[in-house]
Amino acid sequence: MKTTLKMTALVCALGLMAGTAIAQPGFDGNCVRMLEGLELTETQQQQVQSLREEHRSEMESLREQRQAERQAHRDQMKALMTAEPIDIEAIKALRTEGAEHRKAMEEKRLDHKLEVLQLLTPEQREKFLDNENRMYKREKMGKRGGKGKFN
Repeated sequence: MKTTLKMTALVCALGLMAGTAIAQPGFDGNCVRMLEGLELTETQQQQVQSLREEHRSEMESLREQRQAERQAHRDQMKALMTAEPIDIEAIKALRTEGAEHRKAMEEKRLDHKLEVLQLLTPEQREKFLDNENRMYKREKMGKRGGKGKFN
């Protein structure tokens, strides 16, 4: 009984942690790490926080929209791929829809990054971009089996 209770608690905790990780949007989640060591003024901190909240809301909306469409998209793709004859143009058009959504999300991330950069001094921008470059190099090394992104 105690073991079952402990396992249930562990599964719930892991589920909450996974939900937190999934909810962390691309640039917004990385933005915090890229802002480390920039010595932002109080005004800059407030402006960045406001931008992050706005960005998070927009990205959540786009993600929810995409999740709602994803299963219908898969069903349509399966139907097209199992139909006789296979309609290659319809399959390509459906694939393009998914690519357009990913592009829209990437554009939102870039817009957010540029808005944050506009708040920074030239020296802070340089440090921000150095932080970003180091972070991506570390992540790339981690994916290739080198040092992890936190080393």
